[in-house]
Amino acid sequence: MHEAGSFQGPADKLFDIVDMCIQFAPEASVQRLIQFRAHKVQLPANDWVNNLSQLVERYFHSETRTLIREKTLDVLSFVLSTNRHLYEDQLLENVILPHFGSLDTITNPAVVRKAVQLLTDFLQDSTSARDGEVLEIVGKVLNHPTWSTKPGSAEEVQVVQTAAEGLIEVFQKKTNVGPQSAVQAYKLLTEHLLRQYAQQELVDDLAPVRLAILNLILCMRLGTTCELGISDEGGVRFTPHILPSNRDTLNEKAGQGTASPSSGSPVVPPPQLNVAYINMEDTFKAVVACIKQERDWTVLSSVLQRLPGLMKDRGLVRCGQCSMKKLCLGLCSLVAEKGKKAFEQLHRVPQGVLSSDLIVLVFPVLGVLTIYRTELDSYVVRMFISSLEVGLMSKSACTCIRALMLATLEMPDAMYKLFPDVLQKLAQISATVTVAVPLLEFLSNVIRIPQLYVSFVEEEYRKIFAIALPYTNPVKFNHFTVALALHVIAMWFLKCRITFRKDFVSYIIKNLRSNLDLHPEDSSHDDLSQRKRSSSLNDPSAGPPKRIDPRHSVASVAYSPSASSSSDTALLQEELLEMFVDLMSQYSFGMCSSNPKRTPASEHMVKNGRSMTWLVGRKLVTVTTSGCGNRAFRVGMCERCYRTCRDSTDDDSYDADGDQTEKLQHWHHNQPDDQQGWHV
Repeated sequence: MHEAGSFQGPADKLFDIVDMCIQFAPEASVQRLIQFRAHKVQLPANDWVNNLSQLVERYFHSETRTLIREKTLDVLSFVLSTNRHLYEDQLLENVILPHFGSLDTITNPAVVRKAVQLLTDFLQDSTSARDGEVLEIVGKVLNHPTWSTKPGSAEEVQVVQTAAEGLIEVFQKKTNVGPQSAVQAYKLLTEHLLRQYAQQELVDDLAPVRLAILNLILCMRLGTTCELGISDEGGVRFTPHILPSNRDTLNEKAGQGTASPSSGSPVVPPPQLNVAYINMEDTFKAVVACIKQERDWTVLSSVLQRLPGLMKDRGLVRCGQCSMKKLCLGLCSLVAEKGKKAFEQLHRVPQGVLSSDLIVLVFPVLGVLTIYRTELDSYVVRMFISSLEVGLMSKSACTCIRALMLATLEMPDAMYKLFPDVLQKLAQISATVTVAVPLLEFLSNVIRIPQLYVSFVEEEYRKIFAIALPYTNPVKFNHFTVALALHVIAMWFLKCRITFRKDFVSYIIKNLRSNLDLHPEDSSHDDLSQRKRSSSLNDPSAGPPKRIDPRHSVASVAYSPSASSSSDTALLQEELLEMFVDLMSQYSFGMCSSNPKRTPASEHMVKNGRSMTWLVGRKLVTVTTSGCGNRAFRVGMCERCYRTCRDSTDDDSYDADGDQTEKLQHWHHNQPDDQQGWHV
């Protein structure tokens, strides 16, 4: 009647009549009544704060109908938004705290949700000292004894989700304005998250709540001056008013704050800084609990994707005293049995997602844990490396190879025992362009840690060559990869024992031919296996030594025209191969006899003498005895020496020169009696 204009009397009396019989009035009429009374609960009406309190009491607490209570909250929200800046404390004291202190006891989820939204919106811009009391009200709703543990309907879940999202917004808004309120809101969130993970079975319907809180945690960063920051799409926003800490530090600061000042001269109190300390210990407890207990795919996958960024912030992790042992074991349990066991326990997995998709998310996190090596014991390190070995056969092979490289540098003692197994796994990886450079860089860097391969046998060196040889194919890989592969093979070839090299040369050349599509230039060259080592040149029956081309002693090879469409590319690859073959020949086969060139006199002395050669380190040492007899023939000399001296001079001059004879006798008698002279 009032809206249609058919009622000609005063509107106040009409709505008073409706108010007297409100329990029988339809909801639409009561909503119009509340809207009509709204002008009396705001400025410039007299006593508008008390009128607002009476309106909330009349149409919110005394009513049970949802639409009427929601309409009351709409009016209250409008009044708070327009008058809060000047009358914030009065509104808190006379309206909000008295009427919403027992909000968690209301059984209507829709009404509670709307009231929680009103309170969190009010807190975002509030500067009152009593904000903590409002946060406690929201915290009671968040930790509702029934809705937060075993919700019976979707509306109850939405209440908890609204409370959590509202507290997150309060935390983000209050970081620079009211740090104490921000810290309190964050504490309520982490306590609720830990409470959920403390249950025997997680509630799947509350997964969005856990995800929202964990996303906030994973956005945190630590600045250069230890201030807390929150990363978003625009970057990281740091606040100087919140500093991260742990429980022990917080207790210590609380004790210092309550200490009484010493007696004596008056002390001027320092200026009060608007700084609050946030407890990061519960933060990382929640993260570890999520890794170990979370069974919702959306939550777990999101956490694994964003966790590497958080773990790279060592300062923040140190403040939280995160248990790296528990975190690493939790991640390794996800990788166990190639992730099949953990994947079977997940809920709400999208169509087409496999167990391999789960473990792919784990390996980047494991790769970051290498920087926390000092906090991992030997058992955890073995589990860590074994998990990375599993990843070598997955889509994250490159990530695992780089992580193994860091583990090799940071944990050499643990890698010493597991390195042969790692090589076996690397040998099973298909030679692709994606893994080429990381794999070759791994082999190139490992060579600088001799303690890892000090006990290698021939078979293990052969595995390394088998890993690197496929990457020498210029058709499949670029110049850099081919050159790096040849470099790796050459370096490991020089590191292996000399006794292994002869067999390795034939093995390497054979695989180069098959991988690079090579063919021999000259079929008249002998097979490598039929070549004799340079030490055979010392054999008396071998005849005079011959100079041998080192490339011919190994195998002279060249690219076939089909190996590359470009002549420049073929020339470059041919030069790389020739240099590599020259290197192998230089350090495997001698280009000439290892003995030094002898003078004619020395050659005469050791002629027909016995000779023997030893390998000492990387050198060949040959000892040859002289061919002199053991019996003196004339004037103290053996028969051969006497005849040589006699033929070289005239008989007369020889007999007349007694001094020369005495010198020869003196030299001969100084030789050992048993061998009559040695020559090395």
